[in-house]
Amino acid sequence: MLISWKKGVDGDFATASNWNPGAIPGPTDDVSIAVPGTYTVISSFAETVDGLSLTDKHATLSIQGTSSFTTETGGVNDGTILVDQESILNVGTFGESTTLLNFGQVALSGGTLFGDGAATLSNDNVISGTGTIEGFASIENSRNHRAASGAPTTALLFIQQRGRHLTSKWRAHTKRPPRGSLFEIDQNCLDQAAAIAEAFFRFLRHRSKASAPRPVA
Repeated sequence: MLISWKKGVDGDFATASNWNPGAIPGPTDDVSIAVPGTYTVISSFAETVDGLSLTDKHATLSIQGTSSFTTETGGVNDGTILVDQESILNVGTFGESTTLLNFGQVALSGGTLFGDGAATLSNDNVISGTGTIEGFASIENSRNHRAASGAPTTALLFIQQRGRHLTSKWRAHTKRPPRGSLFEIDQNCLDQAAAIAEAFFRFLRHRSKASAPRPVA
């Protein structure tokens, strides 16, 4: 069943009167947050829905406390999803192929964005903050990568490799990419990943020199 946020005002996800029809969404329900307005839907308990459609650009879904929010068949975000410290946004369940399409903003504040083993995270705008992204079978960035605070883009690619594989249309490692969709990661993480990346590329350069054909005398 489709259950929609009723009014463009702040409210609690777990309050039935905030929804139309008047019921708290559950595992068999598709959730729509589309009513116009600037408002926040607060989720502070363990919630599971079938699918999530957050299509109002000024609306925010805030996952707070130590709670979890699970969308079993993925969904679409055109607004803002905030994942608070120790909270989890789960995408997918039972190994089924699902996708979270992000056209808005996903902001991690110490929280976790977790994909079931067959889930895909497809980003077409901004994923930012400090937290964890893991478990996804695929992380797709539709436009360009940009590292926070001018750190090497190479480091960013290593961090995103927490999933099984990463796809991107932008592959340069040294130049600052043009404006586009972003993955912004905490600078400390970038510094660590940059060191790993530099060691990796030193290894590649060494292997390339070792395997180069010797000139004929």
